[in-house]
Amino acid sequence: MKLWKSPALYFGILLILLVSGALVAPYVVDWSRYRADIEEFGTKLTGRGVKIEGPISVRLFPWPKLSVEKVRVANPADASAPDLLAAKLIELRMSLAGLFNGEIRVETIDLVEPVLSFERLATGQGTWRIEPASGMITGKLLEHVRLDQITLRAGRST
Repeated sequence: MKLWKSPALYFGILLILLVSGALVAPYVVDWSRYRADIEEFGTKLTGRGVKIEGPISVRLFPWPKLSVEKVRVANPADASAPDLLAAKLIELRMSLAGLFNGEIRVETIDLVEPVLSFERLATGQGTWRIEPASGMITGKLLEHVRLDQITLRAGRST
């Protein structure tokens, strides 16, 4: 069989193109265009307003990572502090194998310089209690998410 007629050659070329595209895509895509979508997802997940004021970056290889800077998660309106969480940087590192299996396996969430504000409200409810939107609880997405570890670096509370 001639080399040009071999399906293995074309499969190899396709594989090289796919891997190259996956390596280059995170640097070409303007991830800030997805800021509103990420904030909306965070708001649904926490039941609180989420605001991302800094840059957003994504890397796929060698380990998938999402980085967002200057993130704020709001407190309830009757809390004395406006934010439950304000972090300089939040990084989510995921397993590449998990993504291929249809699972979002978050190996670590690193919060850099987080400021946490916990208080008990007049109603007796703690500000630390978050409640996802009803669609998040009944949806199937969270069934495919695993979280192994959360790390706080240089954090403080108010």
